[in-house]
Amino acid sequence: MTDQTVLEVGVGKAFQTINAAINAADQMGGNADIRVSAGTYTNDGGYLWDGINNVTIEGVGGTVKIVDPVYNAGGKAAIVTGGQNIILRNLDISGVTVPDANGAAVRYDQGSLLLDNVHLHDNQNGILGAADATGSITIQNSEIDHNGTSAGNTHNIYIGDIASFSLASSYIHDANVGHEVKSRAENNVITNNRILDNSGTSSYSIDLPNGGNAVIVGNVIEQGVSNQNHTVNAYGEEGNLHAGKSVLFANNVVVNDDTGGRGPLWNASGATIVGVGNTVWNLSDLGSGVDPSGYTAASSRPSTAATVSTPAVTLQPGIKIITGNRDGGVTLAGNSAANSVVTVSDTAGGVTTVVGTATTSGTGAWSLVSHTMVNTAKINSYTVSAQDAAGNAGSMAGQFVLASTGADMLAGRTGAADVFAIMSFKGSEVITGFETSQAAGSVHDVIDFSGRGVSYFSDLQRMISGGSSAVITIGSGKTVTLSDVAALTLTAADFRFS
Repeated sequence: MTDQTVLEVGVGKAFQTINAAINAADQMGGNADIRVSAGTYTNDGGYLWDGINNVTIEGVGGTVKIVDPVYNAGGKAAIVTGGQNIILRNLDISGVTVPDANGAAVRYDQGSLLLDNVHLHDNQNGILGAADATGSITIQNSEIDHNGTSAGNTHNIYIGDIASFSLASSYIHDANVGHEVKSRAENNVITNNRILDNSGTSSYSIDLPNGGNAVIVGNVIEQGVSNQNHTVNAYGEEGNLHAGKSVLFANNVVVNDDTGGRGPLWNASGATIVGVGNTVWNLSDLGSGVDPSGYTAASSRPSTAATVSTPAVTLQPGIKIITGNRDGGVTLAGNSAANSVVTVSDTAGGVTTVVGTATTSGTGAWSLVSHTMVNTAKINSYTVSAQDAAGNAGSMAGQFVLASTGADMLAGRTGAADVFAIMSFKGSEVITGFETSQAAGSVHDVIDFSGRGVSYFSDLQRMISGGSSAVITIGSGKTVTLSDVAALTLTAADFRFS
């Protein structure tokens, strides 16, 4: 695949506006990193056309504020996306309005979208997503608040009928009449968030109106006294249900400041909801299909003030592949806090599924066997969340990317310890955004060669060539290229061999 082209925005840069850089990325057909210098950009934004893939828009040197009271891309949003592998990072977007009163900070048309460390506030919608049967949206480490028009049809988060939606380690709060989180996705993974009304006037805290598979684990959820709906969270109440109806509601704290409320997850689907280790306050009516043994009434109102996104649980910077299994699965392992529960999720082909959960030992070690076939024709991106015995929740800042060389483009996350593992060598792989130990210090990326026939860095050194971009040659036509990483800067700390 073609290397990413860097487009710089800011004073003295090649582009003075975000809009100009997005237009350039459209004309190039994608494969662009738009790096926006920190500052405030008024009436700015743009439309990444449908089919424009592999584009990152990120603030560098600090947060980029897009104050957008007039301009809107296609009459929809400050930024509209419609391609695969689109990343928005370190952005603060506010003030978006459009004539039909259904504008958004971010509008998703189709494809795969990641929002990382974004703040979407005081818009008609925070994020508004259209339907795409194979699409995916991931939101992490973000804050989305005070969005809505008071008409009831605008929300902090609205996700259309897509394949998968993931919300992790984020703070969602103070929606104006609409829902805090609404998703029609077939698969939903909502972990380690604070979802609070505070003084807002939201309807549901979490609404999954078309059912589907759901993992809702380790969240703090509070419905305020000014709510528009007595139900805190709802599942399947609109019908048109997805075929999958696997629901895990575990280790959540659910607080209802409205004594007439019901929940914590009101079930109108007929499916059985598995509840484990939840703490509830002022929620005597659990709903149908709910086993009350998974819900403990708090004797006093639990605090919702803890910041979930800065957890007490510690996670190893990157999980480790132990071995491949005969049935095509893998064994994964890592470390967290002692006696905590870890949940491993896998995103492949735009669909996020939960691989499983494991309980750590007294030393914090854990391992998990995936007996499902790993499709090595696709990039598998594993993430881990954890919750300790005291209820502290955390998530791994990085990702564990499992790939099989075939001209794939793998992208590292800035400031996170990512691990890249190659299952088998069939062609060429390109890794962008790889952060070496020399450049990034202790929070650096790693290439995992465990079980791949390379045992020592001295063996690997003979395979490394190139200048400004290191090329690791495993065999004829079988390479891993580290884009913009000089070969001479690589050390043994950048690799794992066992």
